[in-house]
Amino acid sequence: MTTARAIGLYPDWRVLTKAALVGAAPVADFRRLSLTRAAHEAVAANLDLAAEDRRVAAGRQIVRESRAVLRPRVSATGVAEQIDLDERLLVTLERADHTAAGEIYGSRFYRVYRALLLAS
Repeated sequence: MTTARAIGLYPDWRVLTKAALVGAAPVADFRRLSLTRAAHEAVAANLDLAAEDRRVAAGRQIVRESRAVLRPRVSATGVAEQIDLDERLLVTLERADHTAAGEIYGSRFYRVYRALLLAS
């Protein structure tokens, strides 16, 4: 085939189908696809569908964030302090060696309680 290409001659298709060609370019192996697999690959390669999937996911995230505002909230804070002996000798004020304080805050429990009462 290299010589045939060099002189500009190309054999007839009958010759090509029966002959063992030397120097011919390898023929690509075609893979077999079922209709289902072809459809799945087409969907996977479709960028418009991928963009829509991202848009739907973003919408779901917005819905989750909107619902979070309506859910009950609980927060807790705490502080603990311990004074060393060296520091206590320097401070002229009378303070306790150990102090602790805490706070728990809750909101929107009325709505949850009311919803539970209405559901039962």
